[in-house]
Amino acid sequence: MQKSLLTFANTHFAIKAETVLEAAGIVVAPMPLPVKLGGNLCGICLRIPAAETVVAVERLKAAAAPPANVYQIVETAGGKEYVLWPS
Repeated sequence: MQKSLLTFANTHFAIKAETVLEAAGIVVAPMPLPVKLGGNLCGICLRIPAAETVVAVERLKAAAAPPANVYQIVETAGGKEYVLWPS
């Protein structure tokens, strides 16, 4: 199953996003921010099914907890790549 990764500007948004998505029935897996994505982002990100990405982003924007970035997780022979999702 393909997955998407949602990153956030701060921990407050990440925690609020998890609550909003779970209430919407979207399966959410919190995880540490991959080192490859670093920067000035929160250290918590959320992994969701790729098929739920559009609905999840819409719900989070409506709940005032928008993701900073959305990535598609691509499995490769060398590990995982994070491809910026076209918004």
